[in-house]
Order: sequence, then structure tokens, then C-alpha cells
Amino acid sequence: MSKNSHQGVPPIRAGDACSFRQRRSRPLRALLSALTAVAATVAPIFGAPSLVSAATPATATPTTATPVTATPAKAATAIPVTATGSAAEAPAAPSSHEDSAGNKLIAAPAGQPDRPIATCTASAPRRTYDLTALAIDITLNRYLDHDPLGRMYALTSEVAQVRAEEARNATARMGKGDPGVSIGLQGDAIQPLVLRVRPGECLHITLRDALPNGAGVSLHAHGVGLGVVGGPVGDQERPAFTTNPAATASGSHPVTSEWQAPNNEREGTHYFHSHVDERFNDDHGLFGTLIVEPPGATWSDPRTGRGETHGWDAIITPAKGKAFREFVVEYHELGDETYLVKDRNDHYLPLV
Repeated sequence: MSKNSHQGVPPIRAGDACSFRQRRSRPLRALLSALTAVAATVAPIFGAPSLVSAATPATATPTTATPVTATPAKAATAIPVTATGSAAEAPAAPSSHEDSAGNKLIAAPAGQPDRPIATCTASAPRRTYDLTALAIDITLNRYLDHDPLGRMYALTSEVAQVRAEEARNATARMGKGDPGVSIGLQGDAIQPLVLRVRPGECLHITLRDALPNGAGVSLHAHGVGLGVVGGPVGDQERPAFTTNPAATASGSHPVTSEWQAPNNEREGTHYFHSHVDERFNDDHGLFGTLIVEPPGATWSDPRTGRGETHGWDAIITPAKGKAFREFVVEYHELGDETYLVKDRNDHYLPLV
């Protein structure tokens, strides 16, 4: 489930992930600047005074009578207007959200090939993640509403913690103890997985399948050239897509994939999910986020100070500049919209 869904916040859309950075030196100035810019653009469309002009002190000017001469009306001239309201303006550029998502919703230039896989160099520093895809009863909030068919990616080293929290929530539903869901998911074991990497690093991911249906599982990161490593002849070092059979982990056969993050890779977020049984797994929470952090940055848990955190929030300390808080939000709305989660008494919650 998404960060929002875990806390019972109405889900919006899955497949989108974004990170928000809170820099302490910018309290309200950025917000006010954004509102002013929006008002200056939108107001002329509807004929309302903009904030820019309204904020300028008025100066008294003597009124002078001017004779008016009747002039024959001219035929109206059509002026092309874009979505921003400017006349004869060039097509709008992709939004910053599309930049952060990794894929732009525009046509690629003619003849441009797909982004190739980026094989890791021997000298690149390696960042390794060992992941397991789990079937998990996800408790959504402290009311103990839950999705018995939940799915999630977890660090293999933390599967035991995930199962312990799942058991604690099940016990709480029977009225025996407190739930394992904290207020605001403060370090909970059951939460969407967030991976981080620096430009120039080799991202090395091993994926293990612990799902019950036997169909297998994969990990496809949007806008990232992940390539399978060590697959069958002809399949290895090919993109980690569902059309590559070597990209699917199943049973006791894990899959390893790599991505050499370019030295000039921009900061941004990349949504990842499984292409195997995609609709069901995505619907029930099998997705996460990969974040490219600033060059040379370090990150830590804001509660414990432990480094290399993989939670939805972190303290990011760039090699240059001030440290800042990072928050990751994942929007979740996929699959069967008539599916009902259950309350603590295992009664179906009605749709509202």
C-alpha cells in the first residue's frame, strides 16, 4: 500500500511517486512567489486584477478630459491562446512532476532509441539492496482496518520485523494489545519501500519471490536503465522488463539487476513495481520508489539518526549546502475499485 493508504488517507493514483524537500531557509517565500506567479498568469484570462498589480500602491493622477471620435468597428482577429493564456506562445514544456517521475509524457524525437541499460563499471562504488516480495496483511490505520491480500517489497534482512508487526496488528484486532501502526508511520516496518542512490553509483538489486501464487515477481523502475545480470544466455544484460524472462524471480530463483547511475544523473524519483500479475499486485501495494539523491549526499533516519535509511522520510545532507528533510508521497488508485478492505472485526468497509 502507499504511504497515504497505510494511514487511511483517501488514495489518488498509483504509478506516481514524488519526493518533497523541506529546506529550513525557505519558510513562506517560495509559496508566496508561486501564488503571485500563478495569479499573474491566470488573472488576465478571466479579466480579474492580478496580485502583482494589486500589490503596487496606487498613485493619484489628475483626470484629463479627452475628446472621443467614433471609429468604425473592425473585424475581430482571432489570436491563438495556449493553456497558459499567452498569445501565440510555444507549446508548454513538460511539467516538473514529469521530470521527477522519470518519464515525460511527450513524443520522443524521431529516431531516438530507448534508454539503454547502463552496465556497471568495475570501479563504480556499489550500492546493494537485497529485496523480497511478500504477501502481507497490511493494516491501514490505527482503527485496524486492513487488506488481507496486501503485497509489499521489503529488505530481506527486515522480513522478520515485517512479520512481527503483522502479527502484532492481528493480535490487536482481537483486543489484545496495541496496534503496530504508529501515528504517521514513524519508522514502521510495514510501509512502502524507498531506495536511494547517488549519481555515479552502481545500483545492485537482488529480488526474491515469497508470493504465494507461484507466478513470480519482477521489479521495473520507470526511467531507469536496469539490466538483468547473470541470466540465461541471450537474456542477461537486457532490460529488466516483463518481456525478458530472466527478469522474473520465482520460488528459489532470485534475480539480480544493475543500473550504473550516470555521474550527471539529476535528482529525482522513480516509481518501481512488478510487471508480473501487475494489476493485482499493484492494487494491493507491491510498489515503491527509487530516489536519486544529490552527488555525495548522505541520508539518515530523522528519529534515530541511523544512516542509509530506506523509509519515506529522511534527513538528506548534500556534499555542498544545507541538510534538508525529504518526504516521499506515493499515490495509490489501481485495479478493482469495488474491492472492499475489512475493519478490525473482519467486516467489509463500505465504499464512500
